[in-house]
Amino acid sequence: MCSHKSAEQFKNSSILGFNESYGMELAALSLTNEQRNILLSRIRVIRQPTFPVVSITLCVLWERIFSAVQAKSEYLRKVAHPDFYSPPLYNSHTISSFSLYSIPKLFKAKIPTQIKFERKYHKMRQANRIFCENLVKEANLALPKKQLSNPQKISSNSENVPPSLSTSLKTFSLELQAFHEKLFSRYDEYYNKNDKTIYSKPQIDIDQDYISIVQKMNFLMNQGAIFSNELSRLLLRVLWKCKGYNEIQDLHSYNQSRVRSRFDKESTKIILDTFFALAKIDLALGFYNKLLLHSKNDNMFQIELRLIVIKGLIKNSEFEKALDFTRQFLQTVKKINYSPNQSKKLLRRYSSLLSLYLNQNKFGLAIEMALLFHKYLPEHAQVELYNPLLKYFSSQDEARTFTLINNIVSNKMAFNSATFNILLKFFSKIGDFETVLSLIVLLQKTPNIIDLILLNSILDALSSFGYTLQVFKVYEILRNNTLDRFYYINSLDSSSKHYHQKTFSLLKMQMPDLNSEILDSKSSKCNVAHDKDIIGTVDEIIINLMSTAKNLILVSDITKTMFLAAYRSQDYNLLLNLYQDSLFLSSALPSYNFDSNYFYNYCSVLVKFNKLDENVSNIISDMDRLKIIKKDCFVTDLQKLQRDLIT
Repeated sequence: MCSHKSAEQFKNSSILGFNESYGMELAALSLTNEQRNILLSRIRVIRQPTFPVVSITLCVLWERIFSAVQAKSEYLRKVAHPDFYSPPLYNSHTISSFSLYSIPKLFKAKIPTQIKFERKYHKMRQANRIFCENLVKEANLALPKKQLSNPQKISSNSENVPPSLSTSLKTFSLELQAFHEKLFSRYDEYYNKNDKTIYSKPQIDIDQDYISIVQKMNFLMNQGAIFSNELSRLLLRVLWKCKGYNEIQDLHSYNQSRVRSRFDKESTKIILDTFFALAKIDLALGFYNKLLLHSKNDNMFQIELRLIVIKGLIKNSEFEKALDFTRQFLQTVKKINYSPNQSKKLLRRYSSLLSLYLNQNKFGLAIEMALLFHKYLPEHAQVELYNPLLKYFSSQDEARTFTLINNIVSNKMAFNSATFNILLKFFSKIGDFETVLSLIVLLQKTPNIIDLILLNSILDALSSFGYTLQVFKVYEILRNNTLDRFYYINSLDSSSKHYHQKTFSLLKMQMPDLNSEILDSKSSKCNVAHDKDIIGTVDEIIINLMSTAKNLILVSDITKTMFLAAYRSQDYNLLLNLYQDSLFLSSALPSYNFDSNYFYNYCSVLVKFNKLDENVSNIISDMDRLKIIKKDCFVTDLQKLQRDLIT
């Protein structure tokens, strides 16, 4: 029976279910003793979203209805359970039509005879018992197997579960979600609209947060907590992002020993990749074979698995096994009719495997991989397949580079942005300016192909041949349009715009006028003499680039190219002004972010000017102020860079 206090709790409850403590207690009344012992000992930790809340509620209510009717007691019906007979108190916003609204009509019905009632009662009792047995089977997904196999060892007192475990699991879930958002988000908010201040963007320091997450995960596992599928998947993503391979293996072993394995594609791919990262080849291949049994009719998932296996085998120097799996992979792909978008994705993934071979200087195996692709999938072969080889040969072997370029052209494969980027750097390195110009002209005839990476390569190539003034004109347009677009989109108020204009005017006073004769004369000293046709071509290219820059946003990689352009024009003051401007841009633009590598690049240019010693202390203080994480070897690398330049 329910006490008056419990009845009040029931009366004020919007709906009974596992999300409310009183609803859980009522639901437990309809279970057998052993089932109740199991559920009540773990129910506050489980809270699985798949549990049928409304169905359990109705079963409990029917149980109470027949118990009250069977007793034939007016006292029980009118006094002990007044809430069952009183008009329902419900909120139309929180209770659906399939809820407690129909209870009064049920209780106003006439009571059947004893024989009819007992027959209906026991039928309902049996149906309820079958339902609860199925519920316990479903709870097997979240209950420890030892407790299910030995229910008599568990007391009916729910205090066996540590009272803080449920709270700890909730807190851990919230902290994990917050850490996941911070880890995977690209940008944070840097403009505070309350105090109208633009803050510098700190670099995320994940070490302390990650250690805290791992410690709490270990604590919960020691307490026997059960992680839901969603929580486990989120935890696996965070651990994988932070390269916590040992922790992933521990979590996988823990879940397998306590929860019946569920087929989750994302989690299984992470676990399979983890086994290869830990160099446990046999364990990874065994896990892979089990996954294939679960995905016999899912060819796309099998392709994903084989790509993970091939990548893991290459990283672990199992080259022969990798080639065998590559043949199986290509045979599977051949059975599928790929769309154009799927074909591009396939080429990107496959070309990344070639890059893994080339990173280990196994260019013979990389060529064999390319030939295998041509053998099985000739209709899908495009220039993406050759880009890794082209990039590798362009830095190692000039003759092979020209041979590969001729093969690409003879097969009439269209260049993509990565191909143009590789070729621009290659021909700039060997000093072939006419070919560079031809590539840029060809680029501008191809619609929507110039992105930030290509624009950066074009500016770097032009500045290397002495066209510094023209390069800075493009940079200025890119910078100003990025700032204007950011402030327009965010609709900042007048005070913030005034702050921006004031800061920008101060920077304009420090920076030389890019259209002035001073910069023109300095840049003309390093210009290479070209005929009028080439100069006209360059002017046309710059005009088109200035138009293209209006549709792009400024990133720190472009500024690093400008550092090098300032050195090529031998303008030390311009370098300093670019650096100061970059600090402002970092605080103003969410898209403009940099790390310790950015400062290392700036320092490397200072070394060429022989000005590192007088600026290094200010650079370190700027990194501390902006909360940029310095690598342990940052200062050591700078000293080594300075020594190498002197020698």
